[in-house]
Amino acid sequence: SSEDVACTPPATSCDLMEALSSPDHFESGALVWIKKHGLPWWPGKVVRAVADSEHPPTMHRVRHLLSSRMPFDVTPAALLPFDAKPQWIETPPYTGKSKAVASQLAAAVAEAVAIRDGGRAEGTAEGNEEEEEEEAAL
Repeated sequence: SSEDVACTPPATSCDLMEALSSPDHFESGALVWIKKHGLPWWPGKVVRAVADSEHPPTMHRVRHLLSSRMPFDVTPAALLPFDAKPQWIETPPYTGKSKAVASQLAAAVAEAVAIRDGGRAEGTAEGNEEEEEEEAAL
C-alpha cells in the first residue's frame, strides 16, 4: 500500500540556505554576486577558496568584474550564485544617484552574462589573458 512507501522529506529552506552558504558551494571561476560594504551587489568571479592547513575554507578570494583588478576576501555570506538573481540582470541592484556607478554596474552585468553564456564582452580578450595569469599567480 502507499502507506508502506518511505518518502524523503522535501528540503527545507534552511537546508537550501545552508547549502548555498556552504564555503564549498563556490568553486574557483564561479560567477557570483558580491556584496562589499559601501557598494551595491556587484557581479564578480571567485578566484579561490581561502583556507589554512587546519581549517576548511571559510573565505573566498573574489574579484569584481570591470571595476577592480584587486582580488579581496569575503565570507560566503557576501556571495550569491550569479544565476540566483535573474531579476538583477535586467535591473541591476543599484538605487543610488551616481550615473557613473550605474553605468559601470550595467557594463559589469553585461560582462558576466557574456562569460556565463560562453562568449566574451567586446574588448575583453586581452584583459581575460591578464586575469588568468593573475589568478594563476595567486
